[in-house]
Amino acid sequence: MSLTIENAIGFLSSSVSGDVQYFELPTGVYPDPVITGPNPASIQVDQKWQVKFKFTASGIFFKFFGAAVKWDCDILMEQFGPDDNPATLPSITIPGVNALSNAFSGTINLNAGDVPEGVYRLVARLCMRPNSSSTILATGFVDLGMVQFYKG
Repeated sequence: MSLTIENAIGFLSSSVSGDVQYFELPTGVYPDPVITGPNPASIQVDQKWQVKFKFTASGIFFKFFGAAVKWDCDILMEQFGPDDNPATLPSITIPGVNALSNAFSGTINLNAGDVPEGVYRLVARLCMRPNSSSTILATGFVDLGMVQFYKG
């Protein structure tokens, strides 16, 4: 699913594009093979799963300043129902590089039991920040839709 990117500084004719998918993994095998297609509607709570980010940063800004930034990738979840408790999930940081165009990828691995039973809205988020600051220079997200975590 394609990321929607907001470019806060114009980037001197530079651009960022990419997509995110999530997968349920078979018990005992990590990370391959995947037992479902991307973005399943249901995931068993006793199985591992992962969220894969793939994006490209290209243009003159990244040629000269690409190594001065980092890319933060995380997942947000909102639970629906009587408990309404969001799960606390891991995140990853991908270092930038100086290049006219560079493809990045990263995977957030989640263990069995990280998310309790329930129906959740899953959103993946990507933020570009200077290495020495929390200021967001570009941000993107994709609404991955609703997913049900259930006991199998």
